[in-house]
Amino acid sequence: MSDERRDARGLTEAEFLAAYDENRYRHPSVTTDMAIFTRVDGELKLLMIKRANHPFIGGYALPGGFLEMDESLEACAARELFEETGVADVRFYQVGAYGDVDRDPRTRIVSVLYTAMVERCSPRAGDDAAAAQLFSVFISAAGEDESGCPLYELTLCGERRLHSVLKREAGACVRTRVVTSDVASDHAAMVFDAYSLLAANGIIPS
Repeated sequence: MSDERRDARGLTEAEFLAAYDENRYRHPSVTTDMAIFTRVDGELKLLMIKRANHPFIGGYALPGGFLEMDESLEACAARELFEETGVADVRFYQVGAYGDVDRDPRTRIVSVLYTAMVERCSPRAGDDAAAAQLFSVFISAAGEDESGCPLYELTLCGERRLHSVLKREAGACVRTRVVTSDVASDHAAMVFDAYSLLAANGIIPS
């Protein structure tokens, strides 16, 4: 027996869907980004790419890219990671979503961040990555800002030394914000959050 419940306009669900205009509302693009950690000779490393295209061309960022209409978020994460770095067969943890209005100069983009700790990582650049490299990771407390929010320094050492200052805001939602950064977009905050998640779960030492 079919469900013939009708809305205020008298439409069944099938009629509503047939007439639905997906362009009635503006909508953001969706991407996934991946913070992949490993250890080399006992030192914690992070997989980064050098961007080959605008925006942030020549800058360092996490591997990632746009979600296709016919794939899941997890499939997008795995595909983009492999296309840009050659790294495959990774078991991800979902960290969270990042959607500040001005986080990307192209358009409104919401990114879902995934992270993992892998035993071995031998990256090779592909797709729109000019390079794929491992960076040593150093995180340290750096006091508080004028409003009492804890500050942290994130230093990534590889081909270049990348330094970021982050603050941890507490309110309706606890979140990490970038104060200053040599890393593209809000990816320094992503690295901090991914590290924090893995440390909290005992996957890497805190």
